[in-house]
This record gives sequence, C-alpha cells and structure tokens, in this order.
Amino acid sequence: MDALGLIVQDGLDPASSLTLRAQIESRIRQLIAAGALVQGSRLPAERQLADGLGVSRTTIRLVYEALAEDGLVSRTPGRGTYVLSAISNASDGYGYSFTAEMLAQGRTPGSRIIGFGQIAADREKASALEVAEGDPLWEIRRVRLADGMPVSYHCIYIPQCRLSCLERKDLEGSLQRVLAEREGLVPASMDGIYEAVTLDAQQARMLGTRRNAAALKLVRINYSSSGIPYELAYILSRADRYRLDVHFGHGSSSFRKVLKK
Repeated sequence: MDALGLIVQDGLDPASSLTLRAQIESRIRQLIAAGALVQGSRLPAERQLADGLGVSRTTIRLVYEALAEDGLVSRTPGRGTYVLSAISNASDGYGYSFTAEMLAQGRTPGSRIIGFGQIAADREKASALEVAEGDPLWEIRRVRLADGMPVSYHCIYIPQCRLSCLERKDLEGSLQRVLAEREGLVPASMDGIYEAVTLDAQQARMLGTRRNAAALKLVRINYSSSGIPYELAYILSRADRYRLDVHFGHGSSSFRKVLKK
C-alpha cells in the first residue's frame, strides 16, 4: 500500500473532538512512528491528499508545515514532501517500531528470528488482547540487531483474527509496517510497564552478554485508533546499550528509549 492509501484508509471522523487537521497530522505521525512511512518516503502531493480526504489543500499544507517544523519531514518546492526521521527531539509520543527508531538514530536495523509459529491464547494473553482463551495467536520471537549487534529480545503476540496472514519472510523487516499495510493497524496508543531485571543464562546468550547482566524489561500493548488491542510485546533490552530520555513540558512531552553511542 502506498503512502496515500495508508493515510486515507481510515478516513476522518467529523464527530471527533479533534479538528480534521489534527486528525490528519496525528495519522501521519502515527504512521511515521510505526515505521509504515519510513525515512525517504514521499508523502502525497497536497492536492492529491486533500482530494482523498475531502478537505482543503490549505489544511494539508498546514499539516505538512507542522510536521516540517518538528523535523519529521522535509519540503522542497517542485520536488515534494519526504519523511526525514521516525523520531525528532520535538515530536510527541513514543516510537513503536524498532526499525524506525534505529533508522532515525543512524543505525542499521536487523533481526535474528528465534521462533515463529501459532499458539493458543492463555488467560493472561487473552485478557490483554481482548480475545477468548484458546484463540489462535501469532508468536514471533526475535533478537533485534543494531549495526549487527544484539541489543534487545522481542517476544510478540498478535491475534490471528486481526492479522490473518503472516509469513516468516515478513519478519525480516518492520512488523509494524506489515500490520499497517495489510490490516490498516497503526498504533494510536500504548500501555506499557518498564522494570529493571537481570538476564538469565539463555537470555544473556541471545543478547551476547553475561548472565545476570542488567536489562530493561517492557511489557507493552499497542492499540489501534479505535481502541482495539492488537499486539502484546515482551521486550528485553540490554541496559548497557540503552538509556531512557524523558521530557515533560508545557504543551509537549516525549519518552524515548535511545541506543547509547
């Protein structure tokens, strides 16, 4: 699916408390944060996107200008509007995609697939994902790499009722992009819990470090714009490779996990 299709596929909600402009801007930010619109992606021309969403060209121009001010896109007369980065210092929110985060930090993302298959949802996973116990889930276990070095371990669960088709080759890149392109699922919000933990022997081997090394554990649920939970993730990140950058201020806030140099 191209950029225009990703942006317009859910349409706009006239009954929302958000203005049409705010809805469009939020949608594009979500697609960039999820890695569905990657660095270098060309956004639709103003007129094309305005026609697709049934809004004025001025509305789209203001959206693009706001994104440019936050460093998410670049605009060049005669050439178009291109995605610069998944995350900027001024942007709000959370980076949902490891691939997008690494590219934004100038790193080369990669994956080592540890396991891929189907399991039946137990009580904990069924409750988190709002499905019935026993419903089929995709289970994806990967070690994520930055410039070839293992930095985190991801164990992901997705209900098959929300992603009907998934192949092993899909796991070589961004899973968030697959979800966006195939099912229109883009993370609009998330619930997460961070804990400081130590790695057991197996986890340490996967991450190329020593047993009992410190790590950050994140349990995360991603929700679509309609509030549907569609992804449950258990993530272990090497504490010697990551730091948390937090900013809260009037009118802006950010929370980011950043790979150390």
